[in-house]
Amino acid sequence: MRKMVIGLLICILAVSLLAGCGGQKGDVSQNPQQGEKQDSQKVKEMQVWLPPFGTEDMMDQEVWEDIFKKFEQENNVKITLQIVPWNNYEDKYLTGISAGQGPDVGYMYAEMFPSFIDMGTVQPLDEYLTQEDRENYYYLDKGIIFGKQYGLPIVVGNPRILCYNQDILDEIGAEPPATWEDFKNIAIKATKDTDGDGEIDRYGYVAAWGSKAYGAMNEMFYPWLWQAGGELFNEEGTKAAFNSEAGLKALTFLQDLLLTHKVMPESVIAQDESEILTNYFAQGKAAFVIVDTRKTANIFDKQYPDLNWGYVTSLKDVQKGTFVAADQLVMLSDAPDYELTMSLMRYMTSAESMEKFHKMSPWPPIARDEQYNGNPKFTTLYENDYDALKNLKPVKNGYKIYDYLYKQLQVVMMGETTPEKALQEAEKYANDLLNQ
Repeated sequence: MRKMVIGLLICILAVSLLAGCGGQKGDVSQNPQQGEKQDSQKVKEMQVWLPPFGTEDMMDQEVWEDIFKKFEQENNVKITLQIVPWNNYEDKYLTGISAGQGPDVGYMYAEMFPSFIDMGTVQPLDEYLTQEDRENYYYLDKGIIFGKQYGLPIVVGNPRILCYNQDILDEIGAEPPATWEDFKNIAIKATKDTDGDGEIDRYGYVAAWGSKAYGAMNEMFYPWLWQAGGELFNEEGTKAAFNSEAGLKALTFLQDLLLTHKVMPESVIAQDESEILTNYFAQGKAAFVIVDTRKTANIFDKQYPDLNWGYVTSLKDVQKGTFVAADQLVMLSDAPDYELTMSLMRYMTSAESMEKFHKMSPWPPIARDEQYNGNPKFTTLYENDYDALKNLKPVKNGYKIYDYLYKQLQVVMMGETTPEKALQEAEKYANDLLNQ
């Protein structure tokens, strides 16, 4: 009997030991070290929102997804990329971030920053930048807003330039314009009925006043305002400055080109940039257009190789001035891992990544470790005309102000209000928002 009891106890002890060992092997909660290992192997998810820059043969989604592959593999990350259309860009960010569904890494241009900084949704980058970063990047100063480094430059370039049709200038015996007066005279002379049917079929100038996005002012208003000696806001960014003698001069000049001198077709009021480029300038039906340098490569050179075009960086009235992009990657405050997010931003702006991106969208390098492989036609633009290149000042509620200003300008170009009244209305609206 005693032997049976001892045998039974031995069996129970053995089963208990086995059960204990089994529990320790299969339950990670009882093995913290193994739990941590399993946790580190879990694939992290990250969101990136970018705007569209691609062309028909190279689309943003495929280019960036290819770029991301290496980072995903090296960091055990799955990146979901969303390409956000330009026409509702700020609204998408505002809606997504307010709902807690924004990205980890986003792309913002100057007028977006103040509102999102004020909301506390953009994380400063100062403590995450290394000395190596500071020595490598060219344009970090453009990401400093209200005294902090909120942006990491990814696109600095793409100036708006005045392109001209050399064949038209040769026909009328004109040199490329240098001043507003030169431009107006050539535009008037170039506007004509070329086939004798009584209808104007070639114009001096085209501008996409039917564009839905206020970013169209980068080509259609800001350069003229700056050339007239004006500014959009005061130095502190606390008061609108566009309702000025220079602002009125610029807007009146533009309205006169369309409604008085008729060097533009009335249809531009309803056409976007793609339409005016392909329907007029690329077809030899317009002498001038203001366009960004990227489109000259992606549209003129690729799609219309026989188009004989040249450019001037900027006309001059009181001074020279034209728009240049200075757009940034940002880290959203809701990103769960700031170090990892900064690593992704650094990777996206590395020479390896930028060389692939710039094959699709040929901007100049943003850092010293990448060579310039863009159109050699624009080398002198960056070397000699740098002082003419101006970017927008970040101001509070900027995107609302710009949107309202653009709508007022469109009404002017339709002849439904005066330049004076439109600028006054836009100024009042802007100052009310700036003082909130």
